Amino acid sequence: MYKLENYRVTAIIKPYYLVLLRESMKNIIFGLTLPTVLLFTSLCVGASDVVKLSNSGICHDENSAWFEKTKSFTIYSSLEKCIAAGGRPTKSNGNKKANQSPTSVNGIPKYVRSDYAHWSDFDHDGMNTRHEILEDMSLSIVKYSSNGNYVQRGRWNDPYSGKTFYKSSDLQIDHVVPLAFAHYAGAWRFSKEEKELFANDASNLLPVQSSLNQSKSASPPTEWLPPNLKYRCAYIYHFDRVMKKYKLTYKSHQLRTMNKMKAKCKG
Repeated sequence: MYKLENYRVTAIIKPYYLVLLRESMKNIIFGLTLPTVLLFTSLCVGASDVVKLSNSGICHDENSAWFEKTKSFTIYSSLEKCIAAGGRPTKSNGNKKANQSPTSVNGIPKYVRSDYAHWSDFDHDGMNTRHEILEDMSLSIVKYSSNGNYVQRGRWNDPYSGKTFYKSSDLQIDHVVPLAFAHYAGAWRFSKEEKELFANDASNLLPVQSSLNQSKSASPPTEWLPPNLKYRCAYIYHFDRVMKKYKLTYKSHQLRTMNKMKAKCKG
């Protein structure tokens, strides 16, 4: 399965053509191979900028040993966009970022996702925050992996889509107030320990449909709202509660829009 972020490959198929898309990158599609499709995409975004977000949530650029081996992925035009969408860098890329001198935006240190240690195991029981959230929010008895550390199946109602899911692999854990947004709203001042607590705070986490978490990325409610209309007001208030809990601040235009949205919800 190949998905493109902000890019689309359009094929005009005549009646006498039969197009077969296969996993193997060696298969020829009537003269058009999958590498050719990826090359076409690369020309749109820059050959060196193709980054694959794997189903396991890791961002692989072309320097990754797993870049060619990753067959099911979403394409992003940069490592930064992939990470902002909820992915995490490979260990090698994470180390590179750690060794780079931090840059700043208007005096605020640039957001680096690895600064916000997430999916921690605070109680050292072998189950990290992601799976504890899945366990706690399942509406049915959950099925675990053989070692008991991972939740594999359960029943979750996704408020963003209004759909019900039964496989944990179909879900991502969304930070209602995204880490990147929180960073520039004041979380950059947090200590290392406070950043980790924020990144793992259950009051700011929801299991949701993977594609919706990716489409939301680091957007606030002024730029993105769940497609489930019945949940939008609850989402706006949820976002606002977390902002107040951590004393984070909106930009002036965001605050005006948020106040208008909340007023409309009350009305």
